[in-house]
Amino acid sequence: PATKVVVLPCQHTQSPAEPRSSVPVTVGSGRVVVYSGGMAHAGTWFRALDTDPWTFVADDGTPIYLTPGTTF
Repeated sequence: PATKVVVLPCQHTQSPAEPRSSVPVTVGSGRVVVYSGGMAHAGTWFRALDTDPWTFVADDGTPIYLTPGTTF
C-alpha cells in the first residue's frame, strides 16, 4: 500500500510516439498536494528538465519532503 500520495495537476500535450495519445508536461512548475502522515501539504512543484527530480515547496516556503515508502 502507498504511504503517501502526490497529486500533481499538469497540462498534457500530444505524444511524440503516438499522436492519438497525450503525455503530461512535467517540466516547469505548478501546484502540488502531498498527502502523507494523515495530513495534506499544499504547495508548488518545480522541475527544470524531465530527467531532474521534482522539488516541492509548501505555500509557507518550507520544503515538502517525501517520507520513505511507496508513493502513488
